[in-house]
Amino acid sequence: MKLIFSTILFFLSSFQLFAQSDSSRFKLPRPVTFHFSTGVNVLQNEQLRSVYDTKTLYFWGFGLRLAPVQKSNNLFVALDYNHSSYSSASVIKTTDTDSLLSLGQLVTSVSIKLIEVKDLAVRARAGHIFAIITDKIQKQEGNPSGFKIGIGLERRVSRNQYFHVFLDYDMMKLDRKNYQDYDVVKLGIGIYL
Repeated sequence: MKLIFSTILFFLSSFQLFAQSDSSRFKLPRPVTFHFSTGVNVLQNEQLRSVYDTKTLYFWGFGLRLAPVQKSNNLFVALDYNHSSYSSASVIKTTDTDSLLSLGQLVTSVSIKLIEVKDLAVRARAGHIFAIITDKIQKQEGNPSGFKIGIGLERRVSRNQYFHVFLDYDMMKLDRKNYQDYDVVKLGIGIYL
């Protein structure tokens, strides 16, 4: 897995350097930027909080952001992957395992600029989530669809690089019959390269 991840990062970095080497000819931003992020997921389900004895899960993510070639950058479309998990070495309900709760998300979203002052912008975003959930204590596994809505601040670092802070609500229901709720409030920081 580390070899695959390293290979992907190598090719993404190579593509990034190639795109930057040709940027002197164009004044418009690149239509594709790479995204890396990290932060916390705050569990909203009280049952999950009590079973796992935690309220937060750290996450990491990466993805692509696509933009129409224009100077305003009012609209972006993004494709991201986020992963978080809760690890424990203790025995909980006779289950002895190192990885008990795992949340993976493949997210397609649209981001719209609401306000811009110099290099600082306020953005709203909404999107669709395809989740990969493993809950070993409650013996739940599945791939539910969900919905993301959020707001954030974005600061331009250079012409094509942005630093951002976002607050999102991610709705994910694993079993509609039993209403298994894996909703999280996501507070994340990241950079678009």
